[in-house]
Amino acid sequence: MPAGPPITARVPPGDDVYNEALLWYWGLDGHPVNDDEAGSAFERAALLGHPAAQFQMGVFYKCGGLRERDADRAREWFATVEEHVPWFIARAVSGNALGQWQLSRLIAHGVVSRDGDDFLEWCTAAAEQGYALAQFDLSQCYEYGEGTPRDYSKAVFWCKRAAAQGMVEAVYYYGNYLCSGGVSGGGLSGKKTVAETMAEAAQCLRVAANRGHPEAQHALAHLYMKSSPLDRRRACRWYKNARDNGVPALRNEGCAACLMLAACSGGMSTKVRISLAPSYFQSHMTLTSRPVPTTAVAASPPGPGAIPMLPGPLSAGPAAADDSPVPAAGAGLAPVPS
Repeated sequence: MPAGPPITARVPPGDDVYNEALLWYWGLDGHPVNDDEAGSAFERAALLGHPAAQFQMGVFYKCGGLRERDADRAREWFATVEEHVPWFIARAVSGNALGQWQLSRLIAHGVVSRDGDDFLEWCTAAAEQGYALAQFDLSQCYEYGEGTPRDYSKAVFWCKRAAAQGMVEAVYYYGNYLCSGGVSGGGLSGKKTVAETMAEAAQCLRVAANRGHPEAQHALAHLYMKSSPLDRRRACRWYKNARDNGVPALRNEGCAACLMLAACSGGMSTKVRISLAPSYFQSHMTLTSRPVPTTAVAASPPGPGAIPMLPGPLSAGPAAADDSPVPAAGAGLAPVPS
């Protein structure tokens, strides 16, 4: 495994390629999520000698995601990172938010071990500087109790801040918090009505779905399916998109999803459409799930229970049009209150 040239400059070789990989992987600055582009860019940067990209390749091989799990290759990539640990530490200590976030991840994965160092402290330092990836990781730590007691209010707080910067994964999670009622539990919903909260949830899921997030496409389809008959063709479309991106229907909604897909076959009688449902069901259940991006913890819909029934049709009103434009590059969702 080539280690690449030694790091002597402040900016390591392949830094532009590494930054490009972050944009594709996390859906930053208006970029759609694109695992193929991200995986290719991470590997190119790693081979050029970028230590953070080398670390990320180690994470992929250790945890799965954009590469098949391979413990030997993970150890090889992590070994190339060890010689650059002083570079990571110096960058973090200097106050660089990206460096602080990177060091927090090295500590979390056991690549760096120093007395008194805590991954949560470095992640918090980066998050407080406004770095979106650190804000999202910190949200996940509070959500699942990683390195800290679980605190749902803080999880929502940090997730909203990452989402406001347009990070696709955070936008998806924040939409789920809204759907599950978690935002009111986090004290961030103010005096919004249920209808207003669900409209905001749908907008979040739409933004993430339009930027290629498969789980958001699936969640948006579920919202449409639960809304009204007017929205079920949209539910069909988003279920198909999610399926094509590798997300199978869950068993507790698989039959309904497949009936919806069958119902989209225009010109068929109800009897014929229902007869097609089993084949749709089988096609859903035999698909392999898309690997979850390797964040602090594996992604799963937050909050208790399933997405609730909507109070009214999502199609009502111009704000709910599922082809609403995606925010421009660098745009967030809404201003975050100070």
